[in-house]
Amino acid sequence: MYRTWLSTVPLALGLGAVACGTNPQGSLEIYLTDQPLSLQSVVVTISQVELHPTSGPWRPFYQGPVTVDLMQLRGTQSLLAMGNVTDGQYTGFRLLVQSGYVIDTSGQRCDLEVPSDKVEVPVVFEVQQGHVTRIVADFDGPASVQVVQTGNARKCILRPVINVKSVEKR
Repeated sequence: MYRTWLSTVPLALGLGAVACGTNPQGSLEIYLTDQPLSLQSVVVTISQVELHPTSGPWRPFYQGPVTVDLMQLRGTQSLLAMGNVTDGQYTGFRLLVQSGYVIDTSGQRCDLEVPSDKVEVPVVFEVQQGHVTRIVADFDGPASVQVVQTGNARKCILRPVINVKSVEKR
């Protein structure tokens, strides 16, 4: 999200201070807004998917890498990982993010920073022999990317917004 209002607030406050005195005074209103983030691509490379069993530490499930453009998933689903795992209850999965970048609608590329290099998705599910457990998670690309303008430079940060849409056992 572009934070251009930071440079306009001191200017508006300075103009307000100049207007104070014995001259007639009007009202001053300062509004904050957030420009919509227009993205062409949000590309992430996931190096590994791990599962968290109810009892025990995180364990590897899928070894990548797999690269996905999240903007291409609008209205569709794409298989990220599949495999056999030990029967039991699980309390989530996490994605280890190797790298990523965004391209805005003007074609400008910005490398993504992922603060912890991992994305944890809390979801309770059960894996049972003879059944397929299917999880559909919605990775909201535009809501997950924060663009910070600092002078002439941009910094793009991935703060993932992931919502589990469904968990099915077939």
